[in-house]
Amino acid sequence: MNYDLNGCFAEAETVMVTVDTVPVVTFDVSTTSGCAPLNVVLTNTTDNAFDCVWDIGGTSSVYECSDFSFNFVEEGCYDITLSMGTPNGCTATTTMENLICVLPNPNVSFGVTTNQISVGSSEVGFSNTSSNAVEYIWDYGDGLVDSLVYNPEMHEFDIDDEESFPVTLYGISDEGCLDSAQVIIFVNQQAVVFAPNSFTPDNDGLNDSWFPTYSPSISEEGFEVQIFNRWGELVFEALNFSNTWDGTFKGSQCQVGTYTYRISYKLKYSEEREVVVGHVSLIR
Repeated sequence: MNYDLNGCFAEAETVMVTVDTVPVVTFDVSTTSGCAPLNVVLTNTTDNAFDCVWDIGGTSSVYECSDFSFNFVEEGCYDITLSMGTPNGCTATTTMENLICVLPNPNVSFGVTTNQISVGSSEVGFSNTSSNAVEYIWDYGDGLVDSLVYNPEMHEFDIDDEESFPVTLYGISDEGCLDSAQVIIFVNQQAVVFAPNSFTPDNDGLNDSWFPTYSPSISEEGFEVQIFNRWGELVFEALNFSNTWDGTFKGSQCQVGTYTYRISYKLKYSEEREVVVGHVSLIR
């Protein structure tokens, strides 16, 4: 008897035909719904898995036969398809439609009447501009919290030595998803600069160096201290809070006498500069 097998001709009494077993494709997921970003572990439960290809919602392909995790960021439902083959070229596929659903998060935002407060003017109003949330929590950054309030009343901050208050609004959707937004309320503290009018650099451990003291509201950025002798010559300069004048110039002791200082600074949350000029006496 003559046989034709894939274009090959043979003459035999019997022919052995091997039928490849097509795998039954199965898989499992760690969860099917949740808030974005949703991390899901996908597990291939197919016996003798070979040449596996996952299709995630028609947008991503993963070539993996073992367990792996996938981060779903965009809201919506995703079809999951697992395909695999056999060593002899057969294929099998299983698709589970809308298997993974990412729930929508709230979109939280809010405005403020001002983000600059000071002593005597420390009230701030808030306007909630959020959407897709049913519960709200206001954290004013000063230890006080309002819950379940859409638009709070004017809030008065208790200013002590604080430089700022981080106000955070949390929004929760009816599915329990969370989003937040934050605005920093800056405190314009009164600028205070105190420059001693004398010092005694005699190495006795008392009042041996000179440098002004300053309030926390003053920024180190752009801070400058200059000292001039009676002839207008610059004998000391500091561009930060660390350097102090020890009464020397170019390694030599300066003469006893009166020197002029010039201090230039700005507040941390303002670009407006201030200048203080005065005199300091060097005594030995």
